[in-house]
Amino acid sequence: MSSAPPPIYSVRVGRPVGHWGSSGCKRATLRTQPLSDDAMVLQAAGILTPDSCASPSAAAAATPAPPNRRFGSVAADVAEAVMAEREWSLERFMAALLPFAKQMSHPYVSQFYVGAVVRGGSGAFYLGANLEFPGSAANTFVHAEQFAACHAAQAGEERITHVAVNAAPCGHCRQFLSELNDADNLLVTFDPAMGWLGLAELLPHRFKPSDLGNDRPWLQPAPAHAVEASAEERARVVEALRQSGQAMQVADTPLAGRVTHMSSGAAETGNATTPLGAASQGDAAKLLVDVAVEATTYSYAPYSRSPCGVAVLTQDGHVFRGQYSENAACNPGLPAMQAALVGLVASGASMHNLSAVVLAQIAGAPLCHTATALAVLQATAPGCHLVALNLQDNGAPGE
Repeated sequence: MSSAPPPIYSVRVGRPVGHWGSSGCKRATLRTQPLSDDAMVLQAAGILTPDSCASPSAAAAATPAPPNRRFGSVAADVAEAVMAEREWSLERFMAALLPFAKQMSHPYVSQFYVGAVVRGGSGAFYLGANLEFPGSAANTFVHAEQFAACHAAQAGEERITHVAVNAAPCGHCRQFLSELNDADNLLVTFDPAMGWLGLAELLPHRFKPSDLGNDRPWLQPAPAHAVEASAEERARVVEALRQSGQAMQVADTPLAGRVTHMSSGAAETGNATTPLGAASQGDAAKLLVDVAVEATTYSYAPYSRSPCGVAVLTQDGHVFRGQYSENAACNPGLPAMQAALVGLVASGASMHNLSAVVLAQIAGAPLCHTATALAVLQATAPGCHLVALNLQDNGAPGE
């Protein structure tokens, strides 16, 4: 028996009772994190600065990244040159990046600043930090290792080789990392005295993707889901966005020098932000639908077959996308809404500055992603408009 399709959602996100006042969320003030001596060496060399890591106080004023360097990341050739010149080991270089990673942390609840750095298969380095959403459930939070891995995936990395964290990875993150497509060879460090540890040492006898018959673990670059939205459904969502009363203008310049890769050839590389020229309100709404649908095709949902993609429009006109990535152990996965916020924060934007969100998912799929997105938006951007887009499932690409 087929499941009934989920309800059609088109709602203006409200404020959760007890957590919001006239001045907004009762969240703790974020503190600027100190830099280590090695981090100050990188800062003096112009490799990274606290502002380039999108600290909340400087998020809206981020400037374009220099050539060959993305915000919150370091290109392979730049890193190799620094390590050679300074005679630094890989572990020391990644440790020097951790204070910058912590600048992106939003620990509104725990007040514990976590920074993580991953090295992709290309040799580039990607920073991540914990994101917490007061007024929401703790299971909606993004862990630093999840942020960094998602950041690498959004940049097109197909493999992660090394992970550095400023605190021991929790069990949730160890299980999350076990979903990577080369997890058996992943090396992790969090204590200089212990050096590099294999994931098998951190999580022995772990539950693997292969235990559920999955031979295509996470960070596969090709689309995994063939989905589409009917013309009628697209028109419904576009009209809902037009009627939302929100400003629907798309910026005509990149944010932090980053653009979104879309298979339609709309832009260059990366998954985070889509500056595609000034657009009318209707064109902006159609763009959000297109981005959400395409994000869904790149979802990693081999267990539930419930892919989800999100397109987020900021108040200053930038579009970010996120796709759902699940885990063999269920809970350590990363929802699409949070993945979009990873790209947003990593690009120097504020996650409290959202105007509209389109969430695409398969009608009647085993999982419904709307409630999680609503919970996060209530905690970060009350007043934005969320519209759910129901998709048709055409199976895996090529089927």
